[in-house]
Amino acid sequence: MMAPSRKPSPSKSPARAHLRGQTAKTNIEATVDSASVQDHVGYGKPPKRNQWQKGISGNHAGRKKGSKNKRTIIIELMEQRLGRKIDDISKLSRYEGMLLKGIQKALGGDTKAMAFILRRYDDAESLRSRVEPIPSEQDEIVYAALVEKIKRELSEASQ
Repeated sequence: MMAPSRKPSPSKSPARAHLRGQTAKTNIEATVDSASVQDHVGYGKPPKRNQWQKGISGNHAGRKKGSKNKRTIIIELMEQRLGRKIDDISKLSRYEGMLLKGIQKALGGDTKAMAFILRRYDDAESLRSRVEPIPSEQDEIVYAALVEKIKRELSEASQ
């Protein structure tokens, strides 16, 4: 026995408006719009309807404000004082929970946990120390004086 054929439900999109006996735009308007859009469309110039709107993020489901990367989490957990109580365990991420458990095991004497946690912490610390420090105003003054001294010595040596 064959299933009865269904009629497609009417769509509200303008592309299928002609199926309902309606027209979204007349053919003349459609060709004028497509011609004007094609003039300004190209590499790095998407059509107006596909361009970013002002004030709206392109990644709505992206990283939340205040979220921390793994390096920051391990450094904070390792630098906390012992005996800290966790206020609300449901606010911890799985990564934080696993690191806390690893730290607890390491503190309990588990050598494998110690090696794991210390390796993670050392890696995070080494990445932190690679970041260039922002020079202060005093550093700039010392640097400028050093450059002047070197220039003076070079000019004296060449004369």
